[in-house]
Amino acid sequence: MEQQARARVTPESPEQLTEAIVNAVADAEDVAPHELRPSLYDVVDPDALEMLFADSQQSRTSDLKIHFVYGNWTVRIDSSGEITVTDTYTETDN
Repeated sequence: MEQQARARVTPESPEQLTEAIVNAVADAEDVAPHELRPSLYDVVDPDALEMLFADSQQSRTSDLKIHFVYGNWTVRIDSSGEITVTDTYTETDN
């Protein structure tokens, strides 16, 4: 069975992109965010991710799509702020 979680972040959202990613992965894994291993900071540069997303949101014409593997999860982020977390081992589409 494929496990998945979704989140959405906009410039008006109270949580930052990296917080939303950690929360979505924790939801998919059914653990508390502080229990995730490895830490998101061990996988990607959170400041660079936040900057890319902010730049994409400001331009509003960007078609930015980012994906990376975080533990057993594939995290996909698009310029609209949509975050999708999918189990890497049951993923069928790239």
